[in-house]
Parts: sequence; structure tokens; C-alpha cells
Amino acid sequence: MRVLIAVNQQRRVHEHQPGRAVDGELVTPVLLECTQPERCRCNRSWAGLSTVGFSALAEVAERPNLDRVELRRALHGLLDEVGWIDEMMQAIEADDSDDADDPVWATERMIDDHLVQIEEICSTFPVGTVLSRLGDLVAPTVESRAA
Repeated sequence: MRVLIAVNQQRRVHEHQPGRAVDGELVTPVLLECTQPERCRCNRSWAGLSTVGFSALAEVAERPNLDRVELRRALHGLLDEVGWIDEMMQAIEADDSDDADDPVWATERMIDDHLVQIEEICSTFPVGTVLSRLGDLVAPTVESRAA
């Protein structure tokens, strides 16, 4: 299965740094951005599914031992850990949600949205491509070299 993994910009730092995804960790584009993305940079980040840390870069990778069910489980874990599922359930209970009346359906839809984004990105770029993003725009990074 093709997935997105975090890329440490220096590729030398492998220990976990708080707030940062670990090199090689599964990541997803951040689909729910805050109201001030220029401040927190959520519109440029990839969210780590294990550490809930962020990475500025992601790489398309092949993970043959990973299947869609496991990726769904990891996405659910991320959404639960950062509180999106609780917030969505509270909005549904308060009748403030435009999307759904069923929190299970709404959660599954949110996970599906992430899976679609990951699959779309992975089918657009070859394995090994390092990517950056700005909102919905995803593009390969260009390595700068000294003259």
C-alpha cells in the first residue's frame, strides 16, 4: 500500500522531538485547519499518526505490510487523540453540526476524507517523491544545491 511518511528535513535526526513527527512515521495532510494557519502553520504541515506531531515534508512510500484497515485505525487514533472526534460529537449533541446526526457516521466520513486525500496524493506522485503542501496544494520539493 502506498502511504505518506514524515521526512525529517536533515534526515539525520531520528530521535523524537516534542511536537514533531518521527522520520518515517505515517502522516496525513491536515484537513481541518485552524482560523490562523499562518500562525500555527497547520496549512503547511503533515500530521503524524503515532506521535500527533507535525512534519513540514512527507514522502510517498510503499508499505506492503500495511493495509487499509490498519491505516483507518491509525487515522481514527489521530482524530481521537487531537480531540476532533469529541468536538464533532459535542456539536452533533448540541445540534450545531451541519453534516450529520450520527457521530459514528460522521467519524467514518472524516476518516474516509483523510484516506481519499492520502490515496489521491500517493497516486499522483511516484514512490520516493518528497512533498510539501500549502492548503490543498501539494507539490514535490526541490532540493537546493550549493553552487
